[in-house]
Amino acid sequence: MTKKTSTKKLLALALSLMLVLALLPVTALAAEDISGATVTLTGGPYTYTGAAIEPTVTVTLNSTDLNSATDYDVTYTPDNINAGTVTVTVTGKGDYEGTATSAPTFEITPANLSTATVTVEPETAEYTGAAIVPTVTVKVGDITLVEGTDYAVTYAPDNTNVGTATVTVTGTGNYTGTPTSKPTFEITAIEAANPTFADAVVYVNSLKADDDAAVTIDELVKAGVLPEDGSITVLGVSFPYTIVWTPDTLDQTKAGVGVSTEFSGTITFDYSGLDSAAQPAWFVEPTAENVTIKVVVRDYPTPPQVIVPEKPDVNEGTPEEELPEEEDTDLEELPNEDDLEEDIVDDVPETGDSSTSVLWAIVAAALATAAALVLLKKKATNN
Repeated sequence: MTKKTSTKKLLALALSLMLVLALLPVTALAAEDISGATVTLTGGPYTYTGAAIEPTVTVTLNSTDLNSATDYDVTYTPDNINAGTVTVTVTGKGDYEGTATSAPTFEITPANLSTATVTVEPETAEYTGAAIVPTVTVKVGDITLVEGTDYAVTYAPDNTNVGTATVTVTGTGNYTGTPTSKPTFEITAIEAANPTFADAVVYVNSLKADDDAAVTIDELVKAGVLPEDGSITVLGVSFPYTIVWTPDTLDQTKAGVGVSTEFSGTITFDYSGLDSAAQPAWFVEPTAENVTIKVVVRDYPTPPQVIVPEKPDVNEGTPEEELPEEEDTDLEELPNEDDLEEDIVDDVPETGDSSTSVLWAIVAAALATAAALVLLKKKATNN
């Protein structure tokens, strides 16, 4: 047999073997159970940082340390971020299957808030009768924490009554402890405002002004020219007050017509009717407890003058004509103009008797006008 023939036979044999091997069924190698593996953790202690925490996990099976990249996966329950107890579970992959019975744990402790910064806005608030809750901001480094999740806020002595309230922050959830920073805010009392009153005008009859005496404060108050005692209401609470007016009188003589008098009223609050029978801490009386009103004395409008034209002489330059006899009239005898004017003025009430002096002035003018019309009608009838 030649060398060339032997080579051909060897190639043919190799091809035959390869064909036989290709036709044979392939049996896969079974994956190894990892349940008996030992799982150990190294590292710690761990404090909450807001990021995932991963201790070093070692898995040993049959004295062989497995490869975390190819042989198993690690999971954390409930998670490896938040504070609390974390359970580590190893599950096989690749040539391994199942879950390791060994399930070690590690702790993530809450972060301490001792170095946190606390700010309060606003720093001052007015009393409302209800709890005042300012905006509290807590920061750890550049991280702003969430109230109710990361911390709770308390106020000492309280955040309702007038005074200084100290704000204390206490960590919750992923945080613990209390910041050394304890800001305060101020609850201030309510400063009441004085009641306001409009200036007034008093009308007098200048024809009789010389007979008018000066009007007293009581008369001015009774007539409604000066306000009487009253009350102001703050947060639903009524605070009664009294007013003492000065000067004591208003000049209504003829010399007083056109004069403006400024009355000053001193207000005094009365707390005896309150539940506490004392001034509440949240109520501050007005800084200036005086009110002023200007009262001007003016004359009633002058009644209009009645002008009656003269009766012409019918005998001058014309034949004498017999004038008709004067007919009877149902009109009563009219008074002269001076009496009429005096009667109209007398009908006007004194200033101290009514606060509606302007209305009476209008009535007086109307009466004068009506009288003038009656006089004109009478003259026309006579002619």
